[in-house]
Amino acid sequence: MDTKAQLVRNTDGDFARSLEAVLPYLGHQLRTPLAAILGSTEMMFDSQQPLKDRLRCLNNIRRNVTALTDLAEELGRRWEGFSETHPSNQSIEFSFLPFISEIYETCRAQAWKNRLNLRIQFEGEIPETVRADAKRLRQILCSVIGDTIELTERGEILVTFSAVLARDPKPHWKVLVSTYSFFPSPLPRVFQSREQRRSWWELLRNQAADLGAELLQPFPPHHRNQEASLSFPVGAVRELKFLKGVQEKDLQSAEETPAAQVNSHCLHGARILIVEDTREVQMLLSHLLERFGASVQVANDGITGLEAGLGQEFDFILLDLELPIMNGYEVVKQLRRSKPNSQVFALTAHASESVRADCLSAGFSDYLTKPIHVNDLVYRLSAKWRH
Repeated sequence: MDTKAQLVRNTDGDFARSLEAVLPYLGHQLRTPLAAILGSTEMMFDSQQPLKDRLRCLNNIRRNVTALTDLAEELGRRWEGFSETHPSNQSIEFSFLPFISEIYETCRAQAWKNRLNLRIQFEGEIPETVRADAKRLRQILCSVIGDTIELTERGEILVTFSAVLARDPKPHWKVLVSTYSFFPSPLPRVFQSREQRRSWWELLRNQAADLGAELLQPFPPHHRNQEASLSFPVGAVRELKFLKGVQEKDLQSAEETPAAQVNSHCLHGARILIVEDTREVQMLLSHLLERFGASVQVANDGITGLEAGLGQEFDFILLDLELPIMNGYEVVKQLRRSKPNSQVFALTAHASESVRADCLSAGFSDYLTKPIHVNDLVYRLSAKWRH
């Protein structure tokens, strides 16, 4: 066999192994948000549900649709190299208790579907706010808790949150999340073999490593209980404030508070140009940005956007990559010749690292994937607007 044929064979083998690993991973990751969406939809059709509970169901549906889009982004990153790590650079500060509440509501729906009870408890004080990549941390926590749910035949799952002071390399706080299952089954329902589960956990470990986190005890011991734990850094010793006496009942009130709070006037006075050919995306972005105080102008194609960008002054330009007449890459190159300091953000449905690298190489200031997440968009724009 010649060298080229051997290379194709090896590549196909690597692809098959990657595909074999990712399919159980994908199925496992899809189950939790889909179960939550289906459960919430069924509750919406119950005519006896009060308005408050129906609104809660709508919020749960929206949150889990967002989780599915986050998963699509993660798969785009992972497809380029499942054994590689991609360190996170999307850290934001967010309120921790509402964040836990969102995870609890999502995983509780999965537990309910499997006729199990999910409990949350807090040991000692927990941070009031943390700084991390919220989207990817949510994925990992839902995966760890969801895996424990799938391992449990009956009874309940207990999830414990606690703050731990670490001193290496310098003093900082970590949060330790432990899951404890009563009466585990030999193998989660979504896996056909222990090898499949081992591959999935290896991917999950890589995700955790991206966040500077550590995933421990991934395989069920040979006794009646199952434990897994995840520890992740949340901030320096002097930066954090703590909440005392938090209980599971506090999660319901916390759910009504968004995990990532944003000032409703944080973009007040900002002038923003949206260059996008899809009317629905134009309307959504305009609505969101104007809600936070920005002044918005829209262009439908690359040439119109380029003329507006060159002829007027904007604080930010949101530029789709796939535009009629002139694509986003060409627009940003021409913009940079006359206005090298413009803040130009790429908008694209492609979530891979290679597309992100192409955008930054072409001259974009930053990169946003569709569908657009409100908090992600506003935080990143407001951070640059303040500076």
